[in-house]
Amino acid sequence: MSAWRWLALALVLPASLCLAAACRRARETRWQERSVAGLTLYDQGRYQEARPLALEGMRLAEESFGSADLRTAYALDFLGKVERRLGRLERARELFERAVGIAAEALGPDAPQRAHFLDNLAELLTAQGKYDEAEVLYQDSLRLMQRDFGELSVPVSAAYARLAALYVRWGVYEEAEPLVRRLEAINTRVGSSDEAADSAVAAAHCTFHLQAGELDAAWEDCTRALAKRRRLPKNHLDLAEALSAAGLMHLRSGSVEEARACSQKALAIYRERPGADPQGLVESWLTLAEVAAAEGRDAEAEELFAKLLPLYSNPYALVKALARVAGHYQSRGRLDIAERLYLQALAKQVSSPKADKRDREALLMRLAEVSVGLGRHGRAEGYLRRALETNESLHGALDPGSAAIIAALAQVQLARRRPDRAEPWLARLRRLADSRGRDSSVGRDVLRRMARLYERMGRADKAARLQAQVDAGS
Repeated sequence: MSAWRWLALALVLPASLCLAAACRRARETRWQERSVAGLTLYDQGRYQEARPLALEGMRLAEESFGSADLRTAYALDFLGKVERRLGRLERARELFERAVGIAAEALGPDAPQRAHFLDNLAELLTAQGKYDEAEVLYQDSLRLMQRDFGELSVPVSAAYARLAALYVRWGVYEEAEPLVRRLEAINTRVGSSDEAADSAVAAAHCTFHLQAGELDAAWEDCTRALAKRRRLPKNHLDLAEALSAAGLMHLRSGSVEEARACSQKALAIYRERPGADPQGLVESWLTLAEVAAAEGRDAEAEELFAKLLPLYSNPYALVKALARVAGHYQSRGRLDIAERLYLQALAKQVSSPKADKRDREALLMRLAEVSVGLGRHGRAEGYLRRALETNESLHGALDPGSAAIIAALAQVQLARRRPDRAEPWLARLRRLADSRGRDSSVGRDVLRRMARLYERMGRADKAARLQAQVDAGS
């Protein structure tokens, strides 16, 4: 090569390198600008407008940084979040999985930053009803937080909250409750908490109390969860979930108009993007069907029940839905239909590995009630014995929650005109009252049950003495 060519190359090459560097900087600046603009729209709930910016951000990241760069992972992750909110779950999953893979390669298996990508993929899998897969990811995310921050930290309590929220959504409350207790203990020790975790905890307590029929406690937690989520964009799916829970709370409390209003607002959010949360959509419809029944529109309600039950893909949620629908028919005296639905729920519950034992206990109690209504007292006794066995496996002997079951077993014996066989159950109630103290609220409740049973047996003197003990302790 001539000296002139070397000189030309020496002059041109630095200029070319500078130009290339300037182009990269310009692309990086443009990527940052598009990302910030897209995030702003996303936070406002303007997902359709955010999508073109997210798409351009992904293209710029891949062109500027390469397909293995962590910034590309963040760009893919953001586009996945947008697609998920728009209800394009399969496309979102592809993007999240690519982001998770890039992050694992770029950061290593134990980097805490990986949790961000794992959590978003887990949330998407939860929306798809793939709870087993989501559980593994949330558990890995929790492990990363524990490894990096230590157990007593806000990031760890937030990770517990996400895993607990999965279990609540899954319908396996017995898995969720110890996690909620653990994260609340951490927050107390640390003296602070994560806002999203606080919202998830309130929503979890709302669900637990509603399931247990504890309406006063449910009111406080459901209201708190809704207040926290009202700060989100008005089309946010978490807001829809809180509205749906509030609707069910109002319905159980007898406030039918409020129940309808909350459930309709939730349904409007879900219907805006029906593919984004199929289970949430079905749950809000189920509450509206129950609202219709509460307003006397039974035919409309029952038509909806028939359409909704086949849409449940989650067996744990289906158990609870079947019980709700069966409760409607039981309240209308249509006991044959109620029995069939309760039996379907029980069969599904028994065959599901993570099923809550409390669901089983409640279903057995309802089946006993239906059997009594149908005059099948022997069958009712069998259900009640199984319910008591389930209760004791959960709580041990002499648990306050067993009082209703034991009293029902005594009532069945009286209905079968076998008062001698009711006596052992009355003795058991007496031991329960003594173990808790006859002056305690539990003790007084048990004594009231005993008084009613003795009155039914025609032993008015015994019933009066027990009632006097109740009155003296009040």
